[in-house]
Amino acid sequence: MTNQNDIHQQMLELIYGLLPDEESEALATRIGSDPQLARKYAELSQQTTLLAAVVKQNKPKRPDYDQWKKLAEEPETTTTNTESFETDTVAFAPKRKAAYTQMRGGGYFFLPGKDA
Repeated sequence: MTNQNDIHQQMLELIYGLLPDEESEALATRIGSDPQLARKYAELSQQTTLLAAVVKQNKPKRPDYDQWKKLAEEPETTTTNTESFETDTVAFAPKRKAAYTQMRGGGYFFLPGKDA
């Protein structure tokens, strides 16, 4: 790494509190005595603050793993709607009976029937 990349990395570590106390003090002294480094540190600090704010806003809700576990332990059951209807699925095909089946989670899906 170049010296500039090293300093950039050290400044990030300073911002996140990852540097040992002695290195933090030395880098803070260096930043305080060099206006160009102070400007870069201020910009980097602002960028990390903005990034942290964005991450907090876009943090997805954690899934409810306990609920998933309970659902996984339930026996698989399906119920079929007894009211079927006739439909033409393909031109010149015989009429077929079809039904909707309810899934465990409450959703429905279409089941094509057998030849009438």
